[in-house]
Amino acid sequence: MRGRYAAIGVRVVRATEAVSSRPATTAEAEALGCSPGQCVTAVERTHYDDAGRPVETSDTVLRGDRWRLEYRVTFGTG
Repeated sequence: MRGRYAAIGVRVVRATEAVSSRPATTAEAEALGCSPGQCVTAVERTHYDDAGRPVETSDTVLRGDRWRLEYRVTFGTG
């Protein structure tokens, strides 16, 4: 994704994610092979350029019983 934007002169420098759990909609349940109302994990991600402008968003929905999300948190010195 960053390479795609770099090719058009946009430098993507950060992303934010909002992670939540909620019941699956009927359409999501059909696509994911689960029951409507079953718990899913929803991830909303937004990418930002070096001026702080949002340049791309994505919404990902995963079955809550089959996925585990893991994040790395790096702390600067000082």
